[in-house]
Amino acid sequence: MNQDEAVGGQALIEGVMMRCKTHYTLALRKESGEIKVIQKDVNSLRSKLPFLGAPFLRGVIALIENLTIGTKSLIISANEALPEDEKLDKSKKAEGIGIFFMLLTSLIVGMGVFVAIPNILTEIIGIKETANPILFNLISGFVRLSIFIGYIIGISYMEDVKRVFQYHGAEHKAVNTYEAGQELTMENTKRFTTYHTRCGTSFLFFVFFISIFVFSVVPVVLKEFITDFLSWHIVYQKMILIPSHIVLMPLVASISYEVLKMSSRKMNSPLFKIISRPGYYIQKLTTKEPSDDQVEVALVALKETVRIMESVAEAETNGYPQSVLAKESA
Repeated sequence: MNQDEAVGGQALIEGVMMRCKTHYTLALRKESGEIKVIQKDVNSLRSKLPFLGAPFLRGVIALIENLTIGTKSLIISANEALPEDEKLDKSKKAEGIGIFFMLLTSLIVGMGVFVAIPNILTEIIGIKETANPILFNLISGFVRLSIFIGYIIGISYMEDVKRVFQYHGAEHKAVNTYEAGQELTMENTKRFTTYHTRCGTSFLFFVFFISIFVFSVVPVVLKEFITDFLSWHIVYQKMILIPSHIVLMPLVASISYEVLKMSSRKMNSPLFKIISRPGYYIQKLTTKEPSDDQVEVALVALKETVRIMESVAEAETNGYPQSVLAKESA
């Protein structure tokens, strides 16, 4: 399938978000049983600055856009799940500020939990980053992955999270049906797996794995540029090493994004089958078999997204403006 026609999605609170290159669609199950559809423009930087679509640059842009759209979609779904008298009525400016601070807080907490803590714990058990960087980052990477898996297992016991994981499975089933060229019906969709090669869960595994090698280079480079670095107190060393890992995360994300795209294109390659396997097992934790009602929601979101893609393609062919008005309907 043409990568430009690829669709992706995200599980929400009682709903699913599906997106294409130009738009994204939210389908949310209301308490009444109706499905509310909300469509919005993507407004990608890559459409305005084409050079940002180059390999390794596109990964960082995609990550930022996906985090922004995903966070906004989660906020909308959480608001829609509230009773009518409790819903928040925010201006676009206030909403944008809220999303910014939510993302900033999430990034700070994420860097602390998945970068700083594994680094410090590995040092505490007696493995020195400056003495054996590869072994150090291998152990640190294992700690990082263990924290992530432990967190997923822990929250999976929460009833609301279980339903989100079911919607995650429904999202994957719907996308797999579309990419297989099958008609988007309930019967067809239920036959497909809840696993998908481009899942964000698999992306995170690649981030954990690739960071081992990227972070291992840091002490070697620092020793070359700071001749007395090894004589520094461990606290001062960590004040340089840990922030350097954080600074390198966009590079790690870019490489991970390219590997993820490549593994999706080469699904039949024995090599990529092997490197994709850990992501498959981790997805077993973040996806659950959905109910028919949940599959229905995913199909509504995907059908609307495909409809938009076809409308945009037709507009481009006929030389019309590419905009498709976002709409909101019950």
